[in-house]
Amino acid sequence: MKNILLVDDDREVSRSIMGLFDSGKFQFTHIEDGPSVESVLKARKNVDVLMLDVNLPSMSGLDLLKRIHKDHDKLPIIIISGDVSTENAIEAMREGAFEYLTKPFEIDRLIGAVNRACGVMRKEESATVITSQRSASPAEVSEKRQNEVSEFDEIIGRSPEIVEIAKLVGHIARTDAPTLIFGEPGTGKELIARAIHRNSSRRVAPFLTANCSSLADTLLESEIFGHEKGAFTGAYYKRLGKLEQADHGTLFFDEVADLSLMLQAKLLRSIEQSSFERVGGAEKMTSDARIIAATSKSLVHAMKEGAFRVDLFYRLKIVSIYMPPLRDRKGDVPLLTEYFLKKFALEMNRPVPTIEPEAQQILENYNWPGNVRELENNIHTALVMAKGDEIRCEDLPISTEGAVALEQDPEVFEADQIEFFQKIIEPLMPKLAASNEGNIYNSVHSAMERALISSALKLYGSNQVKTSEALGISRNTLRDRIARYNLY
Repeated sequence: MKNILLVDDDREVSRSIMGLFDSGKFQFTHIEDGPSVESVLKARKNVDVLMLDVNLPSMSGLDLLKRIHKDHDKLPIIIISGDVSTENAIEAMREGAFEYLTKPFEIDRLIGAVNRACGVMRKEESATVITSQRSASPAEVSEKRQNEVSEFDEIIGRSPEIVEIAKLVGHIARTDAPTLIFGEPGTGKELIARAIHRNSSRRVAPFLTANCSSLADTLLESEIFGHEKGAFTGAYYKRLGKLEQADHGTLFFDEVADLSLMLQAKLLRSIEQSSFERVGGAEKMTSDARIIAATSKSLVHAMKEGAFRVDLFYRLKIVSIYMPPLRDRKGDVPLLTEYFLKKFALEMNRPVPTIEPEAQQILENYNWPGNVRELENNIHTALVMAKGDEIRCEDLPISTEGAVALEQDPEVFEADQIEFFQKIIEPLMPKLAASNEGNIYNSVHSAMERALISSALKLYGSNQVKTSEALGISRNTLRDRIARYNLY
């Protein structure tokens, strides 16, 4: 018999939860207020799982989680919430919650979470990892608190994908594990890296970014590892690299796939040995920087081509996070739109405008090839162009004609495409499975991308401006694909 302590002031929801479980295997104790929880836990030593609502009458369930976790660190605590909040999800997982579930519950997920929690006792090493990290003093935390509260809101969304990412951020922020974030350009990979840093014990130390695609090798090597005076022409002074500056903090490698093999080898050694040498130096320097990397390219494809080291890939990918494109979570578009309207209205010192329903519909129907960054730029432009206190269709820089066409019949063209490609792929599947097992997706994706870009270039007479506009990708992305597939 498993003993579940359920804390929720909503009696109807509580009865529904208890009714899902076999009374012969699960025994529930239900209380409606937070202050009683600690006394119940002291009186009853055999509680297997605590289910805790966020919104309790006399106190926050998250505050109660922190208090309980101090004395009952092995007790699995499932946080339940009626509000879909990325901030709450991050905080709950960061403070040691076993799971974070939102109402209305998916029955299978709720039952699965309770079953997993019943079979799990927290391992002692979890506490060891936390206490071994450099802790912030109360004064430091207090000093940073106001900024943290405002920055939490930067992860905007209520889609299941974003809530799961927020939970993962809170969970892995409690460790120092190297993390790899991948997804299309503009999906918010650096935003997630900053959220991990901000919610970790390293938050009082620097968060620095090394953009691996913006500098030549020699300059990038100096930027990451630093250099000694006289190391090369123009090195008039010693320079501390970002790896050294981010000691006890976090160093974020943006577009890590663009690192040269030489720099990959040097980064791998620094991760393995927690030490490095400045350019032109022989002294071993140390750094306790946490490494987070991001890429919009396929590292699997790069490894197959010999452009990325397999050993570095596995060093970076202790934990991985996939950022979905905005087109796969269009339900978040209204929230993001509202957030960016407020953000830019504040910057421009003007009232927050409304947005007419037709313009909102266009935003929600558009496919956003540039993802959240493209939406942000479009809202900024719309505020600049708007002549009154309302954003209208004509203020939006995106192609309204294409968006309206999609609105009128959004599924017909997609269905035709699926049927067309299915007829092509189905006969090829046996051969693909035989020759590319374990890598069918990447193989077909690369071939399809190459054929698509090659055909588009032919259609537009190799005019890269027209081709990139037609495909809905940036010219930098197009140039990258032309070089990658040798389509000059």
